[in-house]
Amino acid sequence: MVRQNGVWTGSATILPNGEVIMLYTGSTNELVQVQNLAYPADPSDPLLVDWIKYPGNPVLFPPPGIGAKDFRDPTTAWLTSEGKWRITIGSKLNKTGIALVYDTKDFKTYERVEGILHAVAGTGMWECVDFFPVSTKVENGLDTSFKGVDD
Repeated sequence: MVRQNGVWTGSATILPNGEVIMLYTGSTNELVQVQNLAYPADPSDPLLVDWIKYPGNPVLFPPPGIGAKDFRDPTTAWLTSEGKWRITIGSKLNKTGIALVYDTKDFKTYERVEGILHAVAGTGMWECVDFFPVSTKVENGLDTSFKGVDD
């Protein structure tokens, strides 16, 4: 998965059919941080060593108002109740760290969810933001098992 100007942080998502996809940050020749898609070259390889870049890369560019070098680190996608996959990407506005959210059905086209998921003034560029499952069974806490809090 070598890209001329770098392959940076990314995340793998396992789809319901068992396929694996990878979203990762790369850079254009103009040094704009963009999101790219890749697939395992050999899905039966337990280490998934070799990857094939999607020929339509990049699949996501910084939105208006976001700096060219301030759009990186896509999270593992979560399947929403609407049947869309949701990701978040770290960014900043001036010195305020922000998390942007996008929905996709095919990992090739994206729709930005309106607004900002979270922002904290004075924190600068946010790196490797992520989603965590909040418990639906207790008042405070996270579900720490993919099977739920009862396991």
